[in-house]
Amino acid sequence: MDIGVDQITYYPLMVSDSTRQVVSQTLGQVDYHKEEQFYHQIVKRLVPAYRFSSAWCFLQEVSQYR
Repeated sequence: MDIGVDQITYYPLMVSDSTRQVVSQTLGQVDYHKEEQFYHQIVKRLVPAYRFSSAWCFLQEVSQYR
């Protein structure tokens, strides 16, 4: 945010059924409660300076005078 980027995008860990066992062995059990807490921290930090573009993408209003 301090460098003035117009867009911030983050991607949650998405585990498909076909990779669930490998992910579990590599990273451990996915804790969706922690993921939800992390998402709320992201929203709290970015809004209102940025607005939702999608669930994972936040856009800053770009001034025409920039």
